[in-house]
Amino acid sequence: GAERVGGARAPEARGDRRAPPMASAEFKALLAQLEGTKESIGQAKKFLVERLRDTAALAAALREHVEARPGFTKVLYAIYLLNDVFFTADKDGPFRRDFLPELGGVLRAAAAAAPDDASKQKVARVVDLWGAKKVFPAATVQTLKAAANGEAPPPAPAPPPP
Repeated sequence: GAERVGGARAPEARGDRRAPPMASAEFKALLAQLEGTKESIGQAKKFLVERLRDTAALAAALREHVEARPGFTKVLYAIYLLNDVFFTADKDGPFRRDFLPELGGVLRAAAAAAPDDASKQKVARVVDLWGAKKVFPAATVQTLKAAANGEAPPPAPAPPPP
């Protein structure tokens, strides 16, 4: 459990969805300024890779950025950023573990904001690449493909009968 520090609960080393406020604010600013250039995505990637211990909170900051409806292009650039990091991140590391729960919502937001089918195809191609390169297991990729098509998340499994 977390220790009490100065009467307040200290954040858990893992699982606490709040980043140090500076890191979350900085990441949101980076996302807002993100462009589709190698340099822009590279700068944001460097920021993320240098903050692996904050990945859960940074993933939450990404969700908040997307929920603010920044427009299709900004969401697409965020997906390109994630793609870049997924290909260099440790397969079982914190980046994939913490960003995966947010991916469905990010992909659904991209689908909802897409102005046309060509735009939706850009998102679908990234998800197809994750499947082809085995970034995620096949079942996960299927769920992500559905999200990229704007489908609602699968229902939670029913609890077992008593």
